[in-house]
Amino acid sequence: MAKREIYSTVFIVIYLVGVCSDGMLGANAQTYPFDISADDWDDLVLKSEFPVLVMYTTLPCSKSPDTSYTETCSVNQEHLNNVANHFIGRINMYRIDVGDYPWFEPTAIEFGMKGKDTFAIIDGGKLKDTLVFRSDSEEELLMFISGYLGSLPNSYL
Repeated sequence: MAKREIYSTVFIVIYLVGVCSDGMLGANAQTYPFDISADDWDDLVLKSEFPVLVMYTTLPCSKSPDTSYTETCSVNQEHLNNVANHFIGRINMYRIDVGDYPWFEPTAIEFGMKGKDTFAIIDGGKLKDTLVFRSDSEEELLMFISGYLGSLPNSYL
């Protein structure tokens, strides 16, 4: 086997090991968004080796007496779940219900929460961008995330 073929084989094996171990490309990469508590904030968001997209909600969708909010919240969660597949290994995605942690609200506001269903990108422990999502278009959320990731050096969108 020639040197070039060996190097190619080694690269492919390293890549597959990284991708196939639970779909991750790093120790803390994830393959889908999930709910976190305020207690998880520092470890999962501020100390993440990846940029993080946080979806702030103020009430769990199912507990809201406002049916328009319940519908919007459910649609936004569905959009978040759908766009996650486009960014595996490049950005971690979390949902946090600030209504469950009233003492956490000042931190959420500091890190971009502007109301119901705000999306914030946090990278290196710093707020980078926010989006108050009131759209039924996944494209807006895709563009928001892609715009940030595309601005990074060595981006591989």
